[in-house]
Amino acid sequence: MKKSLIILFTILGTLINAQTVKIKRGVVSLDGIHVAKISDKSGIYTIMDLKETPIYTIEFVDKSVVDSVRDSYIKLNRIYNQDKTLELDYISPSAFSGEEKSAAYTSVKSLKIIDERGVNIKNLDELFKNNPKRKLDTKTKMPIQ
Repeated sequence: MKKSLIILFTILGTLINAQTVKIKRGVVSLDGIHVAKISDKSGIYTIMDLKETPIYTIEFVDKSVVDSVRDSYIKLNRIYNQDKTLELDYISPSAFSGEEKSAAYTSVKSLKIIDERGVNIKNLDELFKNNPKRKLDTKTKMPIQ
């Protein structure tokens, strides 16, 4: 009985706190509220606020390390103060979602740069200050080193 209650509350908590990320005509919406804009130019996705001021870019990199191992990650770069480029892991909502959806989903879910109030510059600054490490699996880590 105790296990079933824990499972029930876990599922309910996930459903209640889950945010839906949707993109339609370049506008990123969180739970139906427009929060940012995204545009694509030759594989580099520019994230903008609603006034169309560019804030940062995301570029998807997929390279072959050795014959059977691929390394996929994103390069995050600020539009202003481009001194530093971060290489980070990304998440995708599904195997069939495109790069545009993955860029928005990663910005909301894992990096927390976009929230219900729009593009959060404070979180973006923190991300560049702390420079998180990529989580490589053993198959990828061995050939890179």
